[in-house]
Amino acid sequence: MGAAIVAVIYLISTPLLMVLLTAFRGPIDYLPFESNAVFTLENFGRAYGSANIGKTIFDTATFAGGAVLLAFFIGFVMAWLVERTDIPLRNTIFVFALVPIMLPPIASSLAWIFLLGENNGLINVFIRTILPFGERGPFDIFSLYGMIIVQGFGMSTIMFLLVGAALRNMDSALEEASAASGARYISTLRRVTLPMLTPAILSVLILSFIFAIETFEVPLVIGLGARQQVFAGNVYWALNPASGLPRYGEVAALALSFLAFTYLLFYFYSRVTNQARRFATVTGKGFRPKRLELGQWKYPLLAMVIVFVSVQTIFPLLTLVWASFLDRFAPPTLEAMQNLSLGPYKRMFSDPNFGLAFRNTFIVAFGSALLVTTVSSIVAWIVVRGNARGKRLLDFIASSSVAIPGVIAGLSFVIFYITISRWIPLFGTIWVLVLAYSYRLSLGYRVNVAGLTQISLELEEASKASGARWGSTFKRILAPLMAPNLIVVFMIIFFLGFRDFTLALLLSSKENVVMSVLVWQRLQTNDLGEAAALSVLMVVVLFVLAAGLRRILMRRFSTF
Repeated sequence: MGAAIVAVIYLISTPLLMVLLTAFRGPIDYLPFESNAVFTLENFGRAYGSANIGKTIFDTATFAGGAVLLAFFIGFVMAWLVERTDIPLRNTIFVFALVPIMLPPIASSLAWIFLLGENNGLINVFIRTILPFGERGPFDIFSLYGMIIVQGFGMSTIMFLLVGAALRNMDSALEEASAASGARYISTLRRVTLPMLTPAILSVLILSFIFAIETFEVPLVIGLGARQQVFAGNVYWALNPASGLPRYGEVAALALSFLAFTYLLFYFYSRVTNQARRFATVTGKGFRPKRLELGQWKYPLLAMVIVFVSVQTIFPLLTLVWASFLDRFAPPTLEAMQNLSLGPYKRMFSDPNFGLAFRNTFIVAFGSALLVTTVSSIVAWIVVRGNARGKRLLDFIASSSVAIPGVIAGLSFVIFYITISRWIPLFGTIWVLVLAYSYRLSLGYRVNVAGLTQISLELEEASKASGARWGSTFKRILAPLMAPNLIVVFMIIFFLGFRDFTLALLLSSKENVVMSVLVWQRLQTNDLGEAAALSVLMVVVLFVLAAGLRRILMRRFSTF
């Protein structure tokens, strides 16, 4: 427990303290430890004194709120169908639902531009061949609703995994009692299922809203063309001004608004779920979640799922595959097919950095996922079950990293590890990326808190009364019951680590280069074919891993 607490403080407090210090140090383009830096409030005036701050807040709230609602609707419906009904091809749907989180965000945004571009987007071109919409439209990806669609589809995977884990872990006895009392299934869903899932639903909504606010890829790739002002765009332009040095102080001041809003949301969460026993759905009684028989609705719902998965996953993926055989993107035509070649793949495999990047990506993704899953589960138990003093402060710290945008965390780690490199030479190594990627510990922590809340305390009390020590109880009782949550945390952190480029770009060197950095480098040189080829390879690798893991879990845990 002590080691877990130290790990939380180290992984999260480092970027948190750097952000706080930088926000109050100036001039605005100085780093906090420069000799001429002084304490000042100038950074806040620059960050929030703009005449456009009102539009920025409105655009950010609309973008984030719309994306979260869309993602939650998609994720909940898909999770309910896969985990609680007898719909056919459940395992196949599960694997395909994971594809959006496997795609590098920039590559995914480019794929949607290829699909919904107002002039040459494949979907728009197809619709115009059937309906009279003129030479443009009917959809325009460079709009606020375009940003919401792309971000919502991308976040739906996280919603699907987290809500699915909660549904999988919930005893269906109360739902069966409701049905026996004559309630219809919709009424049972609204009055029994959803209230019992309150901790999990609130956690996933809060996390998704924060992710939508801090995301960089969609606002940069699509938002600039849509002329929408969101906080993430302000942060990017403050770090990449047209002239002069990056405005570190302004960025840190903007980051504090993320922190304040996050703590407000988690305070609301703690007030709603303060009576944890009300939400315990895993007790000492054995249970097996009962699947709803869809009857005549089985195949119509399967057809709807196939259509949706095609639009959400297969079309963007096929677009990337098509682009990976071209040096320059062109819509699928007989003329364009003559230009198809394996050139992008040959250049990818002949790149001397490819093998090193592929190995480093696995090490970083696996190491950070294992560290986050282990530490977050122990810390969640300390906060939910323990009576130690200071657990509220620990909860505060453990929930903080989701409020720190990746680029802010990356800059904080750069400053920190450069500062300590004279004593601990980690900067430039693969291990600095493992530690930096593990700052997302808050994601695993909030998921495990929600999962632990579902487990009744009576199981631990029975184990203790039988003479078992805490370690044995955690290993033999809590870990198996929390397996859906633990595995979901591991998968999400692994996928994010495999595809993320923000932290890697700031902390990378020739020795610790990863796949996502190679994709970014190819986009910078306008080599879209090789960038698409790298993206396709990453998706294939993650797809195979997800399918294999799902098969193993089906054998090991019947509830999967």
